[in-house]
Amino acid sequence: MENGLRIRVEKPAFSYGGDAISLANFARLKKSERALDLGTGTGILAILLNGRYGARFTAVDIRADMCALALESVKLNAQEDAIDIRCADLRTLRPKAGFENFDAAICNPPYYSGGTQSADEQRRQSRHQDSCTLRDVAACAARLLKESGRLYVCCPVSQFADCCAALIEHDLQPKRVCIQRNRLALLEARKGGGVGMELTIENE
Repeated sequence: MENGLRIRVEKPAFSYGGDAISLANFARLKKSERALDLGTGTGILAILLNGRYGARFTAVDIRADMCALALESVKLNAQEDAIDIRCADLRTLRPKAGFENFDAAICNPPYYSGGTQSADEQRRQSRHQDSCTLRDVAACAARLLKESGRLYVCCPVSQFADCCAALIEHDLQPKRVCIQRNRLALLEARKGGGVGMELTIENE
Protein backbone atom coordinates (compact mmCIF):
# COMPACT_ATOMS: atom_id res chain seq x y z
CA MET A 1 0.00 0.00 0.00
CA GLU A 2 0.96 3.67 -0.29
CA ASN A 3 3.48 5.29 2.04
CA GLY A 4 4.39 1.91 3.51
CA LEU A 5 0.99 1.44 5.16
CA ARG A 6 -0.08 -2.15 5.81
CA ILE A 7 -3.45 -3.86 6.26
CA ARG A 8 -4.02 -7.18 8.04
CA VAL A 9 -6.55 -9.42 6.31
CA GLU A 10 -7.68 -12.97 6.95
CA LYS A 11 -8.07 -14.95 3.74
CA PRO A 12 -10.22 -16.44 2.27
CA ALA A 13 -12.64 -14.16 4.16
CA PHE A 14 -13.64 -10.89 2.48
CA SER A 15 -11.08 -8.14 3.07
CA TYR A 16 -11.61 -5.00 0.99
CA GLY A 17 -12.06 -4.18 -2.66
CA GLY A 18 -11.56 -1.50 -5.26
CA ASP A 19 -14.67 0.39 -4.15
CA ALA A 20 -12.99 1.22 -0.83
CA ILE A 21 -9.92 2.55 -2.65
CA SER A 22 -12.11 4.63 -4.97
CA LEU A 23 -13.99 6.07 -1.99
CA ALA A 24 -10.73 6.91 -0.21
CA ASN A 25 -9.49 8.69 -3.34
CA PHE A 26 -12.76 10.65 -3.59
CA ALA A 27 -12.88 11.87 0.04
CA ARG A 28 -11.43 15.24 1.03
CA LEU A 29 -10.27 15.74 4.61
CA LYS A 30 -8.09 18.12 6.59
CA LYS A 31 -5.49 17.43 9.27
CA SER A 32 -7.48 19.29 11.93
CA GLU A 33 -10.69 17.28 11.36
CA ARG A 34 -12.36 14.51 13.36
CA ALA A 35 -13.93 11.82 11.21
CA LEU A 36 -16.06 8.70 11.57
CA ASP A 37 -15.45 5.48 9.65
CA LEU A 38 -18.78 3.63 9.76
CA GLY A 39 -18.51 -0.13 9.25
CA THR A 40 -14.72 0.02 9.21
CA GLY A 41 -14.09 -3.67 8.45
CA THR A 42 -10.33 -4.05 8.02
CA GLY A 43 -9.88 -0.36 8.81
CA ILE A 44 -8.74 0.40 5.26
CA LEU A 45 -10.50 3.78 4.93
CA ALA A 46 -9.43 5.22 8.27
CA ILE A 47 -5.86 3.99 7.84
CA LEU A 48 -5.49 5.34 4.29
CA LEU A 49 -7.11 8.70 5.02
CA ASN A 50 -5.23 9.28 8.25
CA GLY A 51 -2.03 8.46 6.39
CA ARG A 52 -2.87 10.94 3.62
CA TYR A 53 -4.41 13.84 5.52
CA GLY A 54 -3.66 13.35 9.21
CA ALA A 55 -7.36 13.54 10.17
CA ARG A 56 -8.22 11.72 13.41
CA PHE A 57 -10.70 8.84 13.15
CA THR A 58 -13.19 6.98 15.26
CA ALA A 59 -13.74 3.70 13.39
CA VAL A 60 -16.81 1.63 14.21
CA ASP A 61 -17.79 -1.92 13.30
CA ILE A 62 -20.48 -4.28 14.57
CA ARG A 63 -18.18 -7.32 14.49
CA ALA A 64 -15.71 -7.79 17.33
CA ASP A 65 -13.41 -9.93 15.17
CA MET A 66 -13.19 -7.22 12.51
CA CYS A 67 -12.46 -4.60 15.17
CA ALA A 68 -9.62 -6.78 16.46
CA LEU A 69 -8.26 -7.17 12.92
CA ALA A 70 -8.50 -3.43 12.25
CA LEU A 71 -6.74 -2.69 15.53
CA GLU A 72 -3.88 -4.97 14.48
CA SER A 73 -3.46 -2.88 11.32
CA VAL A 74 -3.65 0.38 13.28
CA LYS A 75 -0.84 -0.88 15.52
CA LEU A 76 1.19 -2.10 12.51
CA ASN A 77 1.09 1.46 11.18
CA ALA A 78 1.69 3.17 14.56
CA GLN A 79 -1.65 5.01 14.26
CA GLU A 80 -2.98 4.25 17.76
CA ASP A 81 -3.01 7.94 18.71
CA ALA A 82 -4.99 8.87 15.58
CA ILE A 83 -7.48 6.01 15.06
CA ASP A 84 -9.84 4.80 17.79
CA ILE A 85 -11.47 1.43 17.01
CA ARG A 86 -14.87 0.81 18.63
CA CYS A 87 -17.11 -2.25 18.46
CA ALA A 88 -20.66 -0.92 18.08
CA ASP A 89 -23.78 -1.09 15.94
CA LEU A 90 -24.02 2.18 14.01
CA ARG A 91 -27.82 1.95 14.19
CA THR A 92 -27.65 2.47 17.96
CA LEU A 93 -25.04 5.24 18.09
CA ARG A 94 -26.25 8.48 19.64
CA PRO A 95 -24.51 11.80 20.35
CA LYS A 96 -22.67 11.95 23.68
CA ALA A 97 -19.64 13.69 25.08
CA GLY A 98 -16.67 12.98 22.83
CA PHE A 99 -18.85 11.19 20.30
CA GLU A 100 -20.59 14.01 18.47
CA ASN A 101 -20.01 16.99 16.18
CA PHE A 102 -17.75 15.11 13.77
CA ASP A 103 -16.46 17.06 10.79
CA ALA A 104 -16.84 14.15 8.38
CA ALA A 105 -17.99 10.55 8.11
CA ILE A 106 -17.19 7.90 5.52
CA CYS A 107 -18.83 4.58 4.75
CA ASN A 108 -18.49 1.84 2.14
CA PRO A 109 -21.82 0.18 2.97
CA PRO A 110 -23.20 -3.26 2.12
CA TYR A 111 -24.98 -3.02 -1.24
CA TYR A 112 -27.10 -6.12 -1.67
CA SER A 113 -30.40 -7.45 -0.35
CA GLY A 114 -32.01 -10.79 -1.08
CA GLY A 115 -30.52 -13.32 -3.48
CA THR A 116 -27.96 -15.98 -2.69
CA GLN A 117 -25.74 -15.03 0.22
CA SER A 118 -22.27 -16.27 1.12
CA ALA A 119 -22.00 -18.97 3.77
CA ASP A 120 -19.14 -16.96 5.29
CA GLU A 121 -20.63 -14.63 7.91
CA GLN A 122 -17.94 -11.95 7.53
CA ARG A 123 -18.36 -11.78 3.75
CA ARG A 124 -22.15 -11.83 4.07
CA GLN A 125 -22.28 -8.91 6.51
CA SER A 126 -19.87 -6.86 4.43
CA ARG A 127 -21.92 -7.28 1.24
CA HIS A 128 -25.58 -7.65 2.29
CA GLN A 129 -27.84 -5.14 4.02
CA ASP A 130 -29.07 -7.42 6.82
CA SER A 131 -27.47 -5.28 9.55
CA CYS A 132 -26.88 -1.97 7.74
CA THR A 133 -28.78 -0.12 5.02
CA LEU A 134 -28.02 3.18 3.30
CA ARG A 135 -30.78 4.77 5.41
CA ASP A 136 -29.11 3.45 8.57
CA VAL A 137 -25.84 5.05 7.47
CA ALA A 138 -27.54 8.35 6.61
CA ALA A 139 -29.42 8.44 9.93
CA CYS A 140 -26.25 7.75 11.92
CA ALA A 141 -24.27 10.42 10.07
CA ALA A 142 -27.07 12.95 10.53
CA ARG A 143 -27.03 12.35 14.29
CA LEU A 144 -23.27 12.57 14.76
CA LEU A 145 -22.07 15.13 12.22
CA LYS A 146 -21.81 18.82 13.05
CA GLU A 147 -23.80 21.27 10.95
CA SER A 148 -22.21 21.41 7.47
CA GLY A 149 -20.37 18.16 8.23
CA ARG A 150 -19.81 15.85 5.24
CA LEU A 151 -20.67 12.24 4.60
CA TYR A 152 -18.72 10.31 1.95
CA VAL A 153 -20.45 7.18 0.71
CA CYS A 154 -20.55 4.96 -2.36
CA CYS A 155 -23.13 2.72 -4.00
CA PRO A 156 -23.77 0.93 -7.30
CA VAL A 157 -25.12 3.26 -9.99
CA SER A 158 -28.33 1.20 -9.93
CA GLN A 159 -28.90 2.39 -6.33
CA PHE A 160 -27.95 6.03 -6.92
CA ALA A 161 -31.51 7.41 -6.77
CA ASP A 162 -32.29 5.46 -3.59
CA CYS A 163 -29.03 6.67 -2.03
CA CYS A 164 -29.81 10.31 -2.80
CA ALA A 165 -33.33 9.88 -1.39
CA ALA A 166 -31.96 8.38 1.84
CA LEU A 167 -29.46 11.22 2.23
CA ILE A 168 -31.97 13.99 1.58
CA GLU A 169 -34.46 12.33 3.94
CA HIS A 170 -31.91 12.89 6.71
CA ASP A 171 -31.00 16.47 5.72
CA LEU A 172 -27.79 15.39 4.00
CA GLN A 173 -27.70 17.21 0.68
CA PRO A 174 -25.62 15.58 -2.11
CA LYS A 175 -23.08 18.22 -3.15
CA ARG A 176 -20.45 16.32 -5.15
CA VAL A 177 -20.95 13.13 -7.18
CA CYS A 178 -18.59 11.05 -9.30
CA ILE A 179 -19.89 8.24 -11.52
CA GLN A 180 -17.12 5.76 -12.33
CA ARG A 181 -17.37 3.55 -15.44
CA ASN A 182 -21.18 3.59 -15.18
CA ARG A 183 -20.81 1.19 -12.24
CA LEU A 184 -19.97 2.99 -9.00
CA ALA A 185 -21.41 6.23 -7.65
CA LEU A 186 -19.30 8.21 -5.14
CA LEU A 187 -21.13 10.89 -3.17
CA GLU A 188 -20.23 13.72 -0.82
CA ALA A 189 -23.28 14.98 1.11
CA ARG A 190 -23.37 17.98 3.44
CA LYS A 191 -25.53 18.18 6.57
CA GLY A 192 -27.91 21.10 6.17
CA GLY A 193 -26.45 21.89 2.76
CA GLY A 194 -28.27 23.85 0.10
CA VAL A 195 -29.45 22.61 -3.29
CA GLY A 196 -26.79 22.31 -5.99
CA MET A 197 -24.47 19.47 -6.98
CA GLU A 198 -21.20 19.03 -8.87
CA LEU A 199 -21.29 15.95 -11.14
CA THR A 200 -18.28 14.20 -12.69
CA ILE A 201 -18.45 11.16 -14.98
CA GLU A 202 -15.36 8.98 -15.42
CA ASN A 203 -15.54 6.41 -18.22
CA GLU A 204 -12.02 5.00 -17.87
